[in-house]
Amino acid sequence: MKALLIKDIHLLKSQKQFFGIVALMLVLFTVVQDNKSFAIIYVAMMFSILSMTTMGYDEYENGMCYLMTLPFSRKEYVQSKYVFGILSSFLGLTFSVIFAVAATVAKGGIYPWEELRDALLPCIMLITGTLSVSMPVQLKFGSEKSRVVFLSIYGIGFVAVYGVIQICRKADIRLSDMMSFVKDVLSTPWRLGLICVVVLIASYFLSVRIISRREF
Repeated sequence: MKALLIKDIHLLKSQKQFFGIVALMLVLFTVVQDNKSFAIIYVAMMFSILSMTTMGYDEYENGMCYLMTLPFSRKEYVQSKYVFGILSSFLGLTFSVIFAVAATVAKGGIYPWEELRDALLPCIMLITGTLSVSMPVQLKFGSEKSRVVFLSIYGIGFVAVYGVIQICRKADIRLSDMMSFVKDVLSTPWRLGLICVVVLIASYFLSVRIISRREF
């Protein structure tokens, strides 16, 4: 698995434009617009899709046919993608937090740690959701078809959220109370961590099952 991680790191050397855009957006939202929470979430999310980028490179010109002949198992290939995705996501999260703190201190201010705490909850949930959904979808449908699948998933999710909102309104259920309940449940670190671990493990086993049945 170490060799696979090294391969993915070398593949990212050609993504200078991607990192340049991410850095530009980080500076824009942190320094210019002073929206640190959005900048942190944005950078972490962008780094979380790097695994999908490397998978796209692996599939380029039937590259997976060659990769699967090398001395590693399909399970190890999936493991390397999840490890790389988690490491890159939290690397982006750490870098964006350090940059936001440094930018605040450089301007003579005090970083609002309460704002960071509020931003970490949706950030971790988005990272977990992105990795858990993108991995099995891309392994199942490939880099080209997965784009259509992602759009369909987002569309279904939007319709589902809209439907829940309408049902709550008709049932005279206050959405603010529901959101407060969810936030209270997930704000406890061990609960949030447990949910993320369970979701990622379920996604991992699904990905292993998909790639074990896929023909290259």
